[in-house]
Amino acid sequence: MNIMNFSRQFEEYNDIWKRCMSIGGESDTMTQSEFYKKYITKDQVDFTDVFHRFNLGELFTSSKIVTKMLGNFNCNYVYRQTLNIPDILIYNDENYMVLQPLGEPGRDVQDFKIGHFMIVNYNDENVKCLNEMIPTSFQEKKDLETRHQVLMKAYDALFDNVPANTCGGIVSDKLKSLGLNETTTIREFLAHQIYNMPESVRTQKPGYKLIVRGEDISTDLDKINSEIIRVYDQRLRIYTAIQGPKYCSQLLSHVHAFLYWDGDSQFNDEFYKTYISVDDIITYNNLETQMEPEPEQEQDDGTTLCRQRSVRNPIPRKYSGIV
Repeated sequence: MNIMNFSRQFEEYNDIWKRCMSIGGESDTMTQSEFYKKYITKDQVDFTDVFHRFNLGELFTSSKIVTKMLGNFNCNYVYRQTLNIPDILIYNDENYMVLQPLGEPGRDVQDFKIGHFMIVNYNDENVKCLNEMIPTSFQEKKDLETRHQVLMKAYDALFDNVPANTCGGIVSDKLKSLGLNETTTIREFLAHQIYNMPESVRTQKPGYKLIVRGEDISTDLDKINSEIIRVYDQRLRIYTAIQGPKYCSQLLSHVHAFLYWDGDSQFNDEFYKTYISVDDIITYNNLETQMEPEPEQEQDDGTTLCRQRSVRNPIPRKYSGIV
């Protein structure tokens, strides 16, 4: 992790966020969760006026950002989707759901594409983030750490092939709604959801393709099961990442996770340009917290002493995702 690059980027986004909030008529200390609660709705509505009012185009610069409604799609689509049960769900707790995205999961990696999942926050009582590269409160920083931990639990469930009904209440309810019995394992549940996906979901935008060695195997149950065994019988490494404001198309943070053995063969330079390591963000947040001055303490002579927290053992990384 290049700490200087991280610090520079966070400072730039911090300044832009404050400026955007002030332009929109809010305090420059407004948190992302406060902004979400006040300005982003789960109704299918045009977001253009709010986007322009706060000049958010200075912050979210990707051409993929769509504020107008295109059918049922715009930049708040993922947020609205948290109202629904995902088409491919593998884990949930009281705040988060772990699901496989539609479209072409694993499109940005070379192999183990069935190992691509993401986690979304579906509980409206919980904190919300647009993106973790812009200023986050203490609670929002801790929420990112919790999401990371829940993702690890979801992958452990797949590696260990536990009963699906132990992977969360929503998972258990979906298991029953699909007519599957209580002994169904999480891998069987994953295969069933992919193979039995309604054709309307599979073929309409964004659709669904599971590409293995150049072939879409999503309608071949034997090949789906073989790929699940190939991928999850290994104890692969897990890489968690977000897309920064330059590249993301959605205004609800959604952490991606990918499986790999060797990073250089799984992730190319374009991937590292687009994705930012969640481990690095968490590490930087913790380093930043340690660098904050401790509360002032009064000395015997009546003066105050302000100590600075020390920073120990920063975690080095080959790529930071910061450009």
